[in-house]
Amino acid sequence: MKKIYLLGGEDYNKRSSEKIERKAILDVGESPIVLLFPWSGWFTTEKRNKYIRLITEYLMDIGASEVIYARVSEPLKSIKEKIENSNLIHLPGGSDELLLKRMKRKRIDQLLREYKGVIVGNSAGALILCNKYAVVKNQDNEPVTKLKNGLGLLDFTIHVHYTSKYDEELKMLSLSTKTSIYAIPEGNALVFDGKNLHNIGDVYVFEIGKKKRFLED
Repeated sequence: MKKIYLLGGEDYNKRSSEKIERKAILDVGESPIVLLFPWSGWFTTEKRNKYIRLITEYLMDIGASEVIYARVSEPLKSIKEKIENSNLIHLPGGSDELLLKRMKRKRIDQLLREYKGVIVGNSAGALILCNKYAVVKNQDNEPVTKLKNGLGLLDFTIHVHYTSKYDEELKMLSLSTKTSIYAIPEGNALVFDGKNLHNIGDVYVFEIGKKKRFLED
């Protein structure tokens, strides 16, 4: 199965998760083709092109041979060909609900399930890959703390942009929903290699109302 990187959040201008991004590219092999899905925001043409250039330059600088992108308006057949011709798929951050809606509408979830390369999800891009994900009241204007449904490629629950100020909300959520929640701070990552979970940096787990640091077995 593919390896999936779940980043807790990255500032592309500051390249704050560069070591993790480099590791993902190295996992693919030499000079990979990266497919970008810039679908998590409402962009003007100028802003979208600037955003794509920023990420493209970043990924090229750290080892990608080519960075291509899928357009929301593009036919599914064309997107499928791009997925098949890529070695790594990158899902940027932004609006989780918008990204999820667009992915479902275009039926990209099934294509991702069949994909054999590496997938990197940053922030919203990480959240939607999971069966469920946790959002916290007052974080990114969320009205309540709750679990949301993702695409279900991964059978566990995560929370991104984690800081300790969200501890009580996440403890209560893990208790009320009987769900284990992996909380990933910005600049850190949780990696699924097809069988096991690994942490890069600090990752925490909230279970039955308690918090602990995630440590690999």
